[in-house]
Amino acid sequence: MPDRPCPVDDLLTAARSLTRELSSILEPDLGLTVDQWRTLRRLDPLSGVTMTELGDSLGAPPATTTRLVDSLVDRGLAHRRATDGDRRRVLVLQTDEGTDLARRADDVVAERSATLMVEVGRPREDIALPAEMLRGS
Repeated sequence: MPDRPCPVDDLLTAARSLTRELSSILEPDLGLTVDQWRTLRRLDPLSGVTMTELGDSLGAPPATTTRLVDSLVDRGLAHRRATDGDRRRVLVLQTDEGTDLARRADDVVAERSATLMVEVGRPREDIALPAEMLRGS
């Protein structure tokens, strides 16, 4: 095995570990996958977001974005609404239940962020900022 450091490979490994750890918190406690949580926290209950904007912000292809939104709609956490003037353009919005669950999930993740970052190999001094960023959103 090569002994050369590769920060990109290290980052990808850390991201996979973080996703695993987040899954172990979100799925049993709140019934959300990591991707559903990421999707839900990008939605707004008032102005909404287009499917294209949502997919871009998630870094997900259209089919994946549709599948994620469908799963949130099926659970009553989000709903779709045609935009004014163009019925083909759809906005996705959080429901009240979705807003509450997104806040709870953000709180759980923020509460555990210090532990999560240490578990995936991030130094303790780098931990405070991500937790503050999460709470601020």
